[in-house]
Amino acid sequence: MDDRLGRITAALEEADRQIVSALNARARAIHEYNALRADAGDEPLRLPKKAHVIDAARALAEEFPADRGSILLQEGEADVVEEVSSRTRKGGNVTGVRISKTILKEVIVSKDAVLTKDAISDDRFQGGASIAELNIHSAISVPLLIEGEVHGVLYVDTIQSGDAFSEDDLKLLAAIGMQVSQILH
Repeated sequence: MDDRLGRITAALEEADRQIVSALNARARAIHEYNALRADAGDEPLRLPKKAHVIDAARALAEEFPADRGSILLQEGEADVVEEVSSRTRKGGNVTGVRISKTILKEVIVSKDAVLTKDAISDDRFQGGASIAELNIHSAISVPLLIEGEVHGVLYVDTIQSGDAFSEDDLKLLAAIGMQVSQILH
């Protein structure tokens, strides 16, 4: 009985260490993001400032338990958002990462952040070929709004069934999206 209690206690202590480590990593990423955001100042967005936003958002995205993540911005008057930065868990920074068009469309049309903990069985995305094609389990997508209009999207997803995003993850990415929108404005 004492041996079993010892193993349980050790496992709980290890879980606590992992949670603290993950929280510390996210806090460091948020600090880095805020420092880069402060460097951007209140001037209109220029290319170097845009690069700072992308670098900061990329650093923060590294702390999400995501398999894929993308930053998409609207260029010009088009209703199309284009990838400016993407990342995969395995491949690091890459271009051309495929993301769910179904989820992206939902965010652009609704102008609201989207969290799905189980995309394949989520009624909002039934019939979405990209969900099944890309094997998406959980996803968060946040619009970058300027004066009520979508000017970009932050997107992260997972393909592992045990890696579902939480409401806290949604709130964090939504807060980042609001800050990025302010800089883009």
